[in-house]
Amino acid sequence: MIKQFVPTLLIVGLALLHFLLFWEAGSGLNQLIFSVLALGVLFFLRREEWENPALWVVGIGNLVSAIMIVVHHSAWAHFVHFFSFVLLLGFLQHRELRFLWFGLLLGIFSLFRGPFLAFRQIQQKWKPSLKLPDWHKLLLYVVPFFLLGSFFLLYALADSSFTRQLTAFAEHIIDHYLSNFVPEQLLFFVWSTIVALALVLRTSSAQKWVFRQQPDTIVRTRKSQKWKHFMRPLALKTEYQSALLSLGLLNGLLLLVNLFDLPFFWMNYAAHTSTELSTFVHAGTYVLIFSILAAMGVILYYFRKNLNFFPDNSLLKALAIAWCVQNAFLAFSIGFRNLQYILQMGLAYKRIAVLFFLLLVLFGLWTVIRKVKDRKSLFALFNWNGWALYAVLLATSCINWDVFVTRYNLSQTSHKIDISFLLYEVSDKNYFLLKEHQPRLLKNLDVDQENFILGMKNKENSILYRQQDSHWKNWNWADQKNFRLLSKSEK
Repeated sequence: MIKQFVPTLLIVGLALLHFLLFWEAGSGLNQLIFSVLALGVLFFLRREEWENPALWVVGIGNLVSAIMIVVHHSAWAHFVHFFSFVLLLGFLQHRELRFLWFGLLLGIFSLFRGPFLAFRQIQQKWKPSLKLPDWHKLLLYVVPFFLLGSFFLLYALADSSFTRQLTAFAEHIIDHYLSNFVPEQLLFFVWSTIVALALVLRTSSAQKWVFRQQPDTIVRTRKSQKWKHFMRPLALKTEYQSALLSLGLLNGLLLLVNLFDLPFFWMNYAAHTSTELSTFVHAGTYVLIFSILAAMGVILYYFRKNLNFFPDNSLLKALAIAWCVQNAFLAFSIGFRNLQYILQMGLAYKRIAVLFFLLLVLFGLWTVIRKVKDRKSLFALFNWNGWALYAVLLATSCINWDVFVTRYNLSQTSHKIDISFLLYEVSDKNYFLLKEHQPRLLKNLDVDQENFILGMKNKENSILYRQQDSHWKNWNWADQKNFRLLSKSEK
């Protein structure tokens, strides 16, 4: 009997804990406290699911991202933590789940499914008293209340005295009986309950997603006899020749592009002006990245089925690998252009994002090479790249990019400092750095002093506004550093 009430008690406890920690408090230290306690509860409740290594990875990732919220309190750390939390919900559904994208879908699904599962369990337990009416019976109740509301609005619009008296009566009820009732609290508690339900309850569809997982290595399948008359005997050989010609031509074209980049960027990079680099970076980077992704798609198309088992397909595999290597060189060229632009113009968020995206592209090309050489399946390819994406998300959440970008740009003397970017596009987490360099920046003739003072004042007002709502629940190191600085300056 006690075991039957354990999930209910955990749901109520987690919902109350979430509500008490986060109501009107934002996020900070409370995020770490809730993550630690929730993971402890889940380890106690779902011991068998923790046999899955993937659940340990996302559990640790959830904890790391919560720590980064306390340390950096950046929007990116919040996003990565929510992403980790959704993955955690997904991998809690079944211990055999290993495909990251299925885990993400199941996590999203569990957030929406939790209330319906809870209501279904209550309905099954108290079936006579909670039996839902069918749509026809439900319509009998909906129509009268819809007519009541419609005519109420008509009478209120037609008779102003009726409206005034009704308004006065409603205000009297609210002031004397409902003054302590806050609808926002109810809505937030509903959200806390949804989070608790998603953590504790298990969706019944998880087994279906586990069965959809495929092996990492391609297994050769033969067509049944009834489909043979639809297949031409030389169809596979024709496809092989088409793939051979396509990859041969594409390798030749990409070789010309890389040979052009070799002297123009790699050997003569110092001769380019910032304007030329800006044109190449902004106009060409996204197109070239898309071309690399399309190139990966070409190989995945040709090596999707029986061409993997075609006799003596070593030449086709060599061309596919050469195509991947050339695209990797192209990715290095894009990264090199981006680095040159950073050295001349300074750091910005998109320039950093391009570098990490290229890192993922290089990993993706390596997985395509592995697929071609070792006959790996698309399932393995997408799974590897999914976990690589998650690793990059976690790694990037461990850096306070607002502070990193500001510190780098202020320390460089090779380029003009874009103060407007640091003041108005970077968050106020960099306030202490700008305050530290304020005397030097005000002496700089390239800096608009009025603009700088106005921007610093805006950051101070933002910090002071947040300090008014500060609490131990939303405590974080990034804000605390600026709070202390402002307190010293006021003294």
